[in-house]
Amino acid sequence: MPTRVSLPLLAALVAVALACASTSSAPPMTGTEPQVIAVDDQGLITGQAGAVVRATGYAAPTFDFPGSPWGALEAFAAAYKELGIPVTVADTVPVHRVGNGRFVRMRRLGDLAMSQVVRCGEDINGTRADRDRIVMSVISEVRPQGKDSTRVVTRLTATAQDTQSGTSGADHACTSTGTLEARLYEVAMQRAVMRR
Repeated sequence: MPTRVSLPLLAALVAVALACASTSSAPPMTGTEPQVIAVDDQGLITGQAGAVVRATGYAAPTFDFPGSPWGALEAFAAAYKELGIPVTVADTVPVHRVGNGRFVRMRRLGDLAMSQVVRCGEDINGTRADRDRIVMSVISEVRPQGKDSTRVVTRLTATAQDTQSGTSGADHACTSTGTLEARLYEVAMQRAVMRR
């Protein structure tokens, strides 16, 4: 009889295995990485064909937004644009979501230093987030919560690509500080209030 493993336990095991397997650096991004389809609340990133790409150990911030999912999508799309993130993902089927699946920033994202947005570690030359090329994905997923409320989960994943040392393959996984997700929510709320 097969042993049953709970989803949270499986997610934790995958995260530990991936952390052990990548103690020094992540493989270089080649531009042919699996397309990110979804990131669940435990940080499991799902690629095409439902394959789990990696576990981030990141719990995505969740915000309640007054109004309909359509209103939330419009407000968040405006917030992305205002913060300098081009909207390349705007889906309503099967999941309402808006954001950008892959973009690059160096040093700053709008008025924020990259170290305010992500943590990518440090080396002898300083903080990687403020120095390296940061490849990011930021997606807000919108879920109805009753008649006049919507739940928004914004997920950020990022990798720092070393541009200083001249060594290829010196990519480093980053974690979110939560600042960008909160800023997107604040700007979206301001946009929603302005529309009323």
